[in-house]
Order: sequence, then structure tokens, then C-alpha cells
Amino acid sequence: MLSNPLQIGKSRGLSAVTRMLRLSAPFFSVTPQLSNGLLDLNVDPLQSFEEHRTAKHAFSYLNTVATTGLFSRQTLDQFYEVLSIEGHCIHKHLLYYLASLYLQVGENDRVRQLLMSTGAASPEMSWFAALMLYARRNGFEIPIQNVDDEKCLEFLEQRLIDSASAISEEIVANSSVAIIGNAPSANMSICADDDVSFCFNNYTCNQRITGTSVFHVVTPSWELGQSAGESRLFITGNNIFHRRSRVWRRFSDCQYQSVSCFPKELWSRLYLQLKAPPSAGLLMMSCLSEITFPDDVAIVVTGFSESTPLVNHDYDRVPASSRHNWDEEAFQRKVALEILQAKAASLHCITG
Repeated sequence: MLSNPLQIGKSRGLSAVTRMLRLSAPFFSVTPQLSNGLLDLNVDPLQSFEEHRTAKHAFSYLNTVATTGLFSRQTLDQFYEVLSIEGHCIHKHLLYYLASLYLQVGENDRVRQLLMSTGAASPEMSWFAALMLYARRNGFEIPIQNVDDEKCLEFLEQRLIDSASAISEEIVANSSVAIIGNAPSANMSICADDDVSFCFNNYTCNQRITGTSVFHVVTPSWELGQSAGESRLFITGNNIFHRRSRVWRRFSDCQYQSVSCFPKELWSRLYLQLKAPPSAGLLMMSCLSEITFPDDVAIVVTGFSESTPLVNHDYDRVPASSRHNWDEEAFQRKVALEILQAKAASLHCITG
């Protein structure tokens, strides 16, 4: 059994660790398992790891909390201790994943300790963009990259910025915001040419939407060929650059002015409220509702359904995704709009 380089405390039995996880931090006390993208509150992946004690189940746990955002420094500490007890610290891909999540919650000292414990960089690190960027800045070795991958890392070093900063930079310089969804109710007549506009996914295929967005909001599965000029890119989900993903390799010839991910706390809170991943539209409205901007800002919202939609987007007629909780989304969207209305000088909303 390997010693614990983080020195998190005296070892406990697995059952005791699980009980502590559930009792000590109520918000993170139960980390539900994912089933077709939805939360299954009856399945605890940590319990699954406790029962099977394999590296595969350890990875499943990390992947679940990374997807949902339901983790904290405390739960990562306790999970690392479980890894140490079971001798799984020999698996670099688990330590890289854990270090990447520690990095997301600002525990840089723990990230440094983990990277020191892993020794020479191995190819597994290439799955974790944020960790490689941290390693480059702090004198740690990273796996050898080809020319295109090196361009991607350089692009992200220069243009990966905080979401609130990206939005504030644009809104402070303008006085109107337009949030334009892809439902049939999208109505550009209420939008001004100089609006700070938020458009979603492959909106350039939507004939109802004209012009180029200032913010292009996409899921991690978007294709870079759908880029809309030099707008700012927002990627939904818990920060994809801290998760095990090769999305970062899409940026070698990217024209986006900046790249941002949504705050982990916002994503995880909505995930718990919906018991499902939030849609890009709800996520963007909720993000805006939490940002401080000038009192004279006018906001228009169009292109969203008031109830459960029949299709995902008006431009492709693909049936509405079952991974979203549309009924609860309608309620949460109403809450976000009420907050925006209280903050803005005016709010004009066309849905249907």
C-alpha cells in the first residue's frame, strides 16, 4: 500500500469514509449516479466503489462528480484517502483526474503535491487540458505534443478566461443584451444591431436568426466548423477543461476572441434542482442573473418555449432531448427572468 503524499489524516475503514462523506458536507453528501444524463438519487457511485474496490469504479466516481460538479475540497480529500487505502495511487490517470478537480476548486498546493508524486509525465495527462496548462506555468513536465496540439494549448493559455469577466467586458461597453434561443418564437425584430447577443449551438442554421452573436453558447459536443466569426465562446457543463476530454484539441485554428466555461457552483446547483443537466438557455439566463451589471441595461429574451418543447431546435426539428427536465426548466427559467427584470432597466420577453 502506498503512503498518502497529501497527508490527509489517519486512515479509516472504507465504510467510515463513506459515512463521513455523507454526513460532513450536506450539499455534497450524496453524489448521485448518472443514468442517460439524468440523476439517479438511489445510486451512490462512492458506495459502488466501496463495494467493488477497483480502479474502474474509482474512475467512474471521478467521472460522475466531474460531470455533475458535485464535489468539494473535502470530498476530494476523503476520496483520495480511499484511493490510498486501496493502493490505487499507482494509476496515474486517476491522480491526474483528481489533480484536475483539485485545480478547479483552487487547491493548487494539493495539485502540486500530486504532480510531484506522479513522477515523469505520461500520455494520460493529455486528457486534462487545465492540468497541462497549470503544469506548463509551474515548471512541471507535460507529455510531448504535436504542432497542432501545441497551438491549441497556446490558444487556451491566451484566451481561456473567467465567464463573469467575459460578460462584464461586453456589457459595460453596451447598454442592451439579447438572449436568442432557437425555438420558433425567435423574433429578431425586438433585437438591436448593437445588442450584446447570446446565441446557442448551431444557430447560424436558424433562418429566424440574423447577424453574428457576441457570445456563442455551445455544448461540449459542438463542432468547431460551426464557429460564428470572432465571437466569444461559452461551453456548457462543468468546466470541460477540468474533465477527461479531448475537446481542447479543437482550437488549433480557432478565431474565437475568448473561451469561457460556466461557474461550477451554478452548474452543480442547477443540476441538483433539475435532477438533470440544465440546458444551455437556462444556464445562460441563470448566469446573467447572478452577474452585476449597470442599472441602465435593457434585456430582450426571445426564442424559448414556455412549456416542454417538441423539438430541440427549430432549425433541425430533432425531437426534444430527454436528458433535460423541461417542466422544471420552465419554472427555473421564470425565476431567472424575474431576477433579470429586477436588475435591468427593462426586460422584453417573447416566448411561445
